[in-house]
Amino acid sequence: MVSEFEEIAGHALAYLVWGSQAARGDPVVGRLRALVTGVMGGSPAFARLEQEAAEGAAGLETMRRAREAMEAVAGIDRDFARELRRIVRELQGLPAHEPPGGLTDEPPGPFTEEVPPAAVSPLAAPVTEDTVPAALPRVAAPPWAETGDAVPVAPPRAEDAVPFAPPLAEDAVPVAPPLPEDAVPVAPPLPEDAVPVAAAREDAEDAVTMRNRAWLAHWSGETGDVAGAREQYAVLLEVSERTLGGEHPETLTTRANLAYWTGRAGDTTEARELYATLLPSCGRVLGEEHPETLTVRANHARWTGEAGDPERARELYAELLPVREVVLGEEHPDTLTTRANLAYWTGRCGRAADACDMYEELLPVRERVSGHEDPETLVTRANLAHWRGEIGDAAGARDLYTVLAWIRERDAGRDDPETLAVRARLAHWTGEAGDARRARDMFAELVTVQERTGGARRPETLAARIDLARWTGEAGDAAGARDHYRRLLAEGGNGTPGAPAVRARLAYWTGEAGDPALARDLCLELLVLQPRTPDVYGPETIAVAVQLIRWTGEAGSPSGACDLARDFLSLRVDLGPDEPGNLAALAQLARWAGEAGETAESLGLSQVLFKRLQESRGAGHHDTTTARAWLAYWTSRTGQPEEAVKLYAQCVWGRERERPRSWVFDADATRWKVTPGGDVEPVG
Repeated sequence: MVSEFEEIAGHALAYLVWGSQAARGDPVVGRLRALVTGVMGGSPAFARLEQEAAEGAAGLETMRRAREAMEAVAGIDRDFARELRRIVRELQGLPAHEPPGGLTDEPPGPFTEEVPPAAVSPLAAPVTEDTVPAALPRVAAPPWAETGDAVPVAPPRAEDAVPFAPPLAEDAVPVAPPLPEDAVPVAPPLPEDAVPVAAAREDAEDAVTMRNRAWLAHWSGETGDVAGAREQYAVLLEVSERTLGGEHPETLTTRANLAYWTGRAGDTTEARELYATLLPSCGRVLGEEHPETLTVRANHARWTGEAGDPERARELYAELLPVREVVLGEEHPDTLTTRANLAYWTGRCGRAADACDMYEELLPVRERVSGHEDPETLVTRANLAHWRGEIGDAAGARDLYTVLAWIRERDAGRDDPETLAVRARLAHWTGEAGDARRARDMFAELVTVQERTGGARRPETLAARIDLARWTGEAGDAAGARDHYRRLLAEGGNGTPGAPAVRARLAYWTGEAGDPALARDLCLELLVLQPRTPDVYGPETIAVAVQLIRWTGEAGSPSGACDLARDFLSLRVDLGPDEPGNLAALAQLARWAGEAGETAESLGLSQVLFKRLQESRGAGHHDTTTARAWLAYWTSRTGQPEEAVKLYAQCVWGRERERPRSWVFDADATRWKVTPGGDVEPVG
């Protein structure tokens, strides 16, 4: 079995002994060498390893003894273990703290479950009230802090997590999530008398050579050459199938390693197919309910989802869960991992409420089995926070992330990359919960830190700057938001991540800042190269098209806005009248028809819009309330004041009851004011 720290130590020694000359000159490798030498300098095993490494012939038995000595020290010195983990993961290009799904107690070889990443570190002490950082909003200590629960020392098991980058908003940078950092497949251990890789014989069918080749492939991948690892395993598989047979255990190991590195290389479809063809062989050789066969099933499910079929991935995990519950037990770590993955892919299928419920049910089990502050428990809590926000409970998401950010700052400091990621999500949900000014200030602080620690053009920094621009505008400073977006484009041009979305938001806030003609022109620039057919209208393009209608009207051409709205609706008639983009365009058409003098037509369109929203979203929905207010306005303009008063009264009551954000009407940035007489009228 591969323990949690055994593989960390193996990575560290590999970088120190087998790394290239270029890698040895890396300052991070220098920090690793200084840390290990400072702590392990008096160890005979490590001294012998240094001697053999200097001679260019470090033996694997010497490596094994040095690794065991390192594990013994780490069992006593937790600070050493934590810092070693941090540096090794930095060298691997991963988050500084081990994401569940990295080092596990899974069996070695091909049967290590691959799951989405998490970015929560192990915690060494329970939370207390006086440990809250002063810069964070003070919150009461979590209820488990008073129990004095000890943190479990068992190795963390695989767990999935929503990446800690802020979720994409209308103006967010579209950054692809990192490849899940699952447990690394390890080739079978070399015999004690095996020759090191550098001295391996060239006989491709020699057993020792084959195993050394497997180790070479493994470490090629671990040191960054993912494509090389895949190629090495492909060559090794051909030899293994010829000499050992297609279903020999070592051949199965190689097949699984090839599938793993194929997925890591970005070929998710091929990885899925490789696991699919491996599964029947494992069933025949090991048995259908053997734990390793079940792990291959889990890997197949994961890569099925990563290949673009989240619904099928969810089904595969749903089929796997009852089997693991029977074979392993309902609270076995692998069973809990499957529950987490089922929740994850359920959410990825668009079933946010179901995913939230699943994480709600999983969290108390995690707390009971692993402890309140175990990394897996924190990851489950982070996932619960994410999906709460996705179902509309922004305040609940904010509160959960407040506690998580507090714990991260206490454990790793305010400037730690993972802490910054959690703070970004906290800022996002703070804004979504209604405190735009606080969100703006939080992102402003994040931008300052990220520019200092990582540079102004890093994706995380750019994402924070884009969010800062958004919440600056939402806080009431439209000109400030416009200027933020202008600077982003001036510095990066079309190379700015998410440049089309950034340009769309620049157009929006330019109009909000009082220049509708320029906003109209910016929208036209964005749309001019787009073929105007229904199948190419994605969400961002729809938003820009609706903006173009609005700013054309506000620039002084209500009839032109009506023409654009009718054209837009005619191209999208096949999508149905209740499609959000069509509803938004209908709202614009109703408004500008009235402004063009066709008040009767505007009243009729407003009635149609109100009826559709009432039927599809309910009478108390924000969009329905806004449509009722417009209906009241055009009712009064057509000489029906008594009916308008009734509608206005319902509108005011509805807005006091519910004020969520609206895509249909926020897209046109409708503003309302309450007159001294108590009526609601549109502004601008």
